[in-house]
Amino acid sequence: MKSKSIGSLILLAILAPSCGSGGGGSSGPKNPPILVKWQTQQRVPTSSDLRGVIMATPMQCIIAGKDGTFFRTDDGGVNWTQQEMTQPQLGADITGLSANGTFAVAVGRDLATGNGRSYDGIVATWWTTDPAPATGAVYTDVNVSFPGIGNVPGVWWRIRVDGTVDYYYETLTGSYSTLNLSPPPPPTHIPPTHPIDWVEANGILFVGASGYGMVCGREPAYGGYPADPVAPSAYPADLGHPAQGAVIRTTDFGSSWIRQTIIPTTTKTFRRMILTKTDVGSFRSYLVGDDVNNYGILLATNPDIADQWVAVQGAGAPTTAPSFRALSFPANDQLGYVVGDGGTIYKITSTYTVGGTPPVRTYNYTWTQMTSNTTENLYAVSFVNNDVGYAVGDKGTVLKYDKNDLLVPPNTWKKLTRGTAAINFNAASFTDDGQKGIAVGDAGAIFRTLDGGLTWTPMLPAPTAQNLLGAAVPPGGAGTYAFACGANNTLLRNPDVWGIGTWSQATTITGAVGTETYRSILFPQTEDNGICVGTRSGVGVVLRTTAATGTTWAPPGTLPTLPSTGYYGMALAPSGATVYACGGSNGKISVTSDVAGGWDVWGDAGPAFPSALTLFSIASPEGGQFKTFVGANDPTTGKVWALSGGATPTWAATPAPWTGANPTSLGFQGEVNGVVVTSLGGLFTTIDGGANWTASPFHTKDKPRAIWVSRTSPGLAYAVANDGTILKTTTLGQ
Repeated sequence: MKSKSIGSLILLAILAPSCGSGGGGSSGPKNPPILVKWQTQQRVPTSSDLRGVIMATPMQCIIAGKDGTFFRTDDGGVNWTQQEMTQPQLGADITGLSANGTFAVAVGRDLATGNGRSYDGIVATWWTTDPAPATGAVYTDVNVSFPGIGNVPGVWWRIRVDGTVDYYYETLTGSYSTLNLSPPPPPTHIPPTHPIDWVEANGILFVGASGYGMVCGREPAYGGYPADPVAPSAYPADLGHPAQGAVIRTTDFGSSWIRQTIIPTTTKTFRRMILTKTDVGSFRSYLVGDDVNNYGILLATNPDIADQWVAVQGAGAPTTAPSFRALSFPANDQLGYVVGDGGTIYKITSTYTVGGTPPVRTYNYTWTQMTSNTTENLYAVSFVNNDVGYAVGDKGTVLKYDKNDLLVPPNTWKKLTRGTAAINFNAASFTDDGQKGIAVGDAGAIFRTLDGGLTWTPMLPAPTAQNLLGAAVPPGGAGTYAFACGANNTLLRNPDVWGIGTWSQATTITGAVGTETYRSILFPQTEDNGICVGTRSGVGVVLRTTAATGTTWAPPGTLPTLPSTGYYGMALAPSGATVYACGGSNGKISVTSDVAGGWDVWGDAGPAFPSALTLFSIASPEGGQFKTFVGANDPTTGKVWALSGGATPTWAATPAPWTGANPTSLGFQGEVNGVVVTSLGGLFTTIDGGANWTASPFHTKDKPRAIWVSRTSPGLAYAVANDGTILKTTTLGQ
């Protein structure tokens, strides 16, 4: 297990008997740790649906979910770090997460194939994709029943939605087997020996290396069978059953299974189970799901009748609670928590009495509905002790409960998720060190950061209701100005953007008719001279300002050949002395190097672009190898074209791994390291000047729309996305 040990980096004090989800995994070579490519900003820690959570200490926690999402906190949820996967092109939707000792496993759905896939966790920094091909049904849960230490074998289990159990028993050489929990055809005179033909198998639980385990889920309606004609007394008729929740138990590693008796009989689906200690040293299991009315239901094993489950009722027990999806009894069977749909959370406490002949244990439960501060569905919960726990759910929801937090009312969960949703960001601009910046979006949204993206605040009141499409923070000058542009003649300025300054519309725009769409704005050096490009009456429009206040704008004295459908992007050469603008649909690139004249003289860039395409994005490293890159709307895939450097530059299209998308935003650091955003929300990087592009996973459901790349800070870039998401990288996404 040394290859999978986290060592002193983090000690996951989560033991199988008190953990509802458990492990899975595989042996094989482990790649070295990798740097985080993209870190989520503003929507913290993520906007993706979360499905798993494990705790190590009250301060340390790991969450996981869709879009290959793994995040870790070491300070009680104040800050979160994105954790990467090796083989990152093999994306995943995580459905289950388990840890034991120093080993963690995640399972889910491979995005490329839709099949089940598993991930081993060196959870201090990174996760390793199972090297085996993604095959079979989607995994729904995992259980690391025994982690292994040194040369001691590890044991872990994975359940697929069709009921197939993958069992892994690790030796020095590795070992693996699969158990199929679907029933075989019945023999002639003996009823089916296997109890379940799963509609959905949802939860799995095994205890250490003992071979004792359970699987829960939902089975279909079954019509039964007649009495055996040869031995009717031994094998009477089975009357069948409707579709219902089911639990099976094994004591021999799955060689044989026993169906559990469920009381009440109205259960529809079971989703998760746990095994926890009692105060007399035995163990008791709990199980959550819903009944025929989609109301949440919690069951426990009957301590006095083997293989029987009974409803957990008692004072305050809900009769109409939304479906339950996860549970945690962290220390013993006397205190637990269940979570479910609509942000529902209950705390359950219990006592018991013993009486009668033979003695029978009678449990008395008390249910307390807790304040969750969310209406999102919750899918996983984990407690490190009776007092501190986390719950996670849809739309990146992360909740924390700390009984000893005096700033939070009793029985109340604190929502750790930060950031404003329901905003589509379209552009961003920053100081070159990335510490201060703005992101602009639809309906006049402008957000500001002063701390390198750790926190973002909206700049209110919104200066306009128009969609904002471009942003500019001048790299020189007073260092207090910012500008934005957008639909319907919108040109905004703020002279004190990092202070208490307000946004205002330009007072004079020569030739404006009021319906212009300005898509890009740029101040190449200081706030004294700026450029704005876009569309007016179906053709390109160029404006410039020579006033430090940015209140008046007018066309330059000498214009290039305008693009027939308007300009889409601009780029500044590294020298700060040349500006390029690109557009369509006639493949036009315009250029100005008129620093002294305030960008008053424009011309057609040469050599001319070789095709009448729409050019959505442009970057201009102006180096010896490559002079300019543009993103064009290739009729089938969309390509990035490169203009070579040297005495006789020529244009060439680079291969595009994306399909059916256009490269709508483009940024380079130097001549060979670049990143592109596609119209379908993909992020791709290159380290060879565009000869090859590699997908750069960003682990969020929200589609990136534009990229900003620092001119002076190596690797630094931001991407803005839909639904309020902002991403940051210090490796240029590589």
